Amino acid sequence: LELRLGMERSVAHVGGERSSGLEALEVGAKAALCSEKAWRPRTSVIAHVAIPGTAAPGFRPEGPAGNMRFTLQHTLSDRLSVGYNLGGEWEGGAFAAGIWTATVGLGAGDRWGFFGEMYGSLGADGAADHWTDAGATFRMGSHVLLDTSFGTSLRGDGAWFVGAGLSFRVPVRVPR
Repeated sequence: LELRLGMERSVAHVGGERSSGLEALEVGAKAALCSEKAWRPRTSVIAHVAIPGTAAPGFRPEGPAGNMRFTLQHTLSDRLSVGYNLGGEWEGGAFAAGIWTATVGLGAGDRWGFFGEMYGSLGADGAADHWTDAGATFRMGSHVLLDTSFGTSLRGDGAWFVGAGLSFRVPVRVPR
């Protein structure tokens, strides 16, 4: 079990105007469902809820917002892994988009890790939005992880983001 807290500062171009600000603070959890065994990936579920009133005016969700995804990971070597996620987002009490992620992770010693990923969404209205990013993780202790990332939209509109997160792992036995 992992408790999660995250916030992103974003820059967006909407209707020809550029805006920047903090997105809503998200709190959530990641829970293990099964461990990796042979071809079966390590599987977890991640869920977040946005805290109302914590975002800049141009980035506030319209009503209750959150997301949930299943995350699957394969270990290719002691330093290299690949992962993929599939899930959904909700805003204002209604389904807003299906979401996906494909990630490559590289361990660099006991404390540092680096990753690159592509991800996106398909909105309930059929609109697609795809991004790419890269980042680093730093293990501050056996149960605390700090991460940072930066990325850009693949729409070609110049949108980008910088983000940081802090995760606390609660030690529990992983189901087999």
